[in-house]
Amino acid sequence: MTRTAAALAVLAAAVSAAPLAARPTPHAAALARGRADSLEVCAVCHVVAPDQASQPVLTHPAPSFESIANDPKTTAASLRKFLAISHWDRRTRPMKMDRYVLPDHEMDDVISYILSLRHGPR
Repeated sequence: MTRTAAALAVLAAAVSAAPLAARPTPHAAALARGRADSLEVCAVCHVVAPDQASQPVLTHPAPSFESIANDPKTTAASLRKFLAISHWDRRTRPMKMDRYVLPDHEMDDVISYILSLRHGPR
């Protein structure tokens, strides 16, 4: 193989691999979707991300996603159960989280995002 042919082969390999490297991994894409869904649905009551556009409207905000993630009892299963059954009937005091039904794929993404905020070993 000539030097030119070898250089072209290397260049072709690099160019064909570039689009793959530029695409986010499925996990990174799920985290981004989970963050976006959380900011849209949950940020009214929770601090979802330190850089969210507005702070929660509650005088005593619900726990931040970071504090939820770092609670030793928090697991993917505990989050799924909580999200599936927690609700507030608008009369009960103290307030409970309003039941906002997320489709399973969105719930998976939100759970992944919350757990990604955990400090230390995972």
